[in-house]
Amino acid sequence: MRFHRASGGVQAWFEHDTPVLTQTQLQKCAYFDGLSLTEHKQLELQSRVQKLQPVEVVRHWHCIECDHDYSGKKCCPKCGHGIYSREAQDIA
Repeated sequence: MRFHRASGGVQAWFEHDTPVLTQTQLQKCAYFDGLSLTEHKQLELQSRVQKLQPVEVVRHWHCIECDHDYSGKKCCPKCGHGIYSREAQDIA
């Protein structure tokens, strides 16, 4: 077994010394799961990403500075600012 010290916010852990052991010896160990720390982190990340809600892109805006409705990039074509724009609720 190899001991890895805690560092960078990651807790300490033990790891099998896989180059020294045969595959049969590893499979007999009750604590061997076959996944590296990196693979465990990838699985955890995939699980978290699957639970995320999709991002809704806002395409319709209303500028409260000049009372203008427009679509596309958040930059009012009338006044040239985007800081006064908010999502438009009902654009026909």
